[in-house]
Amino acid sequence: MKGLGKRLKQLRKEKNFSQGELAKILNIGRSAIALYETDARQPDPETIKLFADYFKVSADYLLDIEMQMSGGKIGLTVNRDDLTQEELNEIVKNYLDMKKKYMS
Repeated sequence: MKGLGKRLKQLRKEKNFSQGELAKILNIGRSAIALYETDARQPDPETIKLFADYFKVSADYLLDIEMQMSGGKIGLTVNRDDLTQEELNEIVKNYLDMKKKYMS
């Protein structure tokens, strides 16, 4: 999930925040922000949602996942370079659940 750290850092810098300022706003430790931005640690789903809500972006954007819907079809593009098999399985499961929900 290397895209997450890069995107999180970019979003923080766009707001001209230091890691400490963002940490204070979101009530997260500054060291956690640093670890997330360097991909040394991965945030849990609730923290990803917190970032997405604060920066007004989707979790998919933070995780570098892209979905396309066209002509009654849905597609999924995932940058899987740094995903574990477990993470990839979870993405595929969520994709199939969503496809079933919206395409049935």
